[in-house]
Amino acid sequence: MKRIVFTEPGGPEMLVVETVPIPKPKPTQIIVKNQAIGVNYIDVLYRSGTYAANGRSGIGEEGAGVVLNVGQRVEGFQVGDPIAYAFAERRAYADYVALDEACVFHRPPKISPALAASVLFKAMTGFYLTHKTWKIHKNATVFVNGASGGVGRAIVRFSKRLGATVLGQVGRPRKIEFALAAGCDHVLCGSEADVIKRVRDYTNGRGVDAVYDAVGEAAKGVALGVLAERAIWVQYGAVSGSISNFELMLLAKHGSLYVTRPTSNTYLASRTQREEAASAVWEAIESGLFDDLIWLTLPLEDASKAHSILEKRTAPGPLVLQP
Repeated sequence: MKRIVFTEPGGPEMLVVETVPIPKPKPTQIIVKNQAIGVNYIDVLYRSGTYAANGRSGIGEEGAGVVLNVGQRVEGFQVGDPIAYAFAERRAYADYVALDEACVFHRPPKISPALAASVLFKAMTGFYLTHKTWKIHKNATVFVNGASGGVGRAIVRFSKRLGATVLGQVGRPRKIEFALAAGCDHVLCGSEADVIKRVRDYTNGRGVDAVYDAVGEAAKGVALGVLAERAIWVQYGAVSGSISNFELMLLAKHGSLYVTRPTSNTYLASRTQREEAASAVWEAIESGLFDDLIWLTLPLEDASKAHSILEKRTAPGPLVLQP
């Protein structure tokens, strides 16, 4: 079988194809024949070295396909079952993948492998951010920085469904339409000062109840500038680099703010938590919440091209690799 690996951090060209035997399952593992593989920005962060991946590493967090084989202690899955998976710990970019049962979920028959691979990881993340990290409530006003990204659009969709007003920020004017399609009430694109002023204008000077921020270092000024007093900054991504050397007194200066840096290791730690999130995603898809989604499919061997497209932010929607 083919799989994609990298041996040291760098650009998209560091991703290479290697041929290895099809894996055999350990007692609690499931062997999945991939039919579609999701490409996510966290893959870029690992490949580039922003997140550590020591030595020779696979890559990829989500995909969909059918069960090829199961370990002797696996009880919930059988050969031939349609499935999808998320949080695969850098193993997804391959023809076949050996996965712990905890990250594999039964896929409803009406949901195609490509749609599942486009949505599951991102939407499970969006679910816990909007339902667990800070519970969106009716009449809340939230600001989503990175509203055209995969997780950002999931946050927008879930927030609107829960009754919030959603202001989004995107990095390029051509991304405005994607954020609007996801459900943003207003989408901003401009300088830090302009964005802060417009958010304050939209909220009659008060600011927003929560900021969901995927950008990181380059966006901390906007986050602090748009939050209402005693509001929360949910800093979940690092597209521009991780925030470091942050002065806590800034939270006091801007109105006794809260800040949190959530991870799936906390919010989706147990099988029960993951099942809840996956079920919520399937229900949202079946209810039409993701009907407008458009994805771009590339061959597995073109993983480096997919990363280039993702970093340039030129795709119309999620990227999917086809084994």
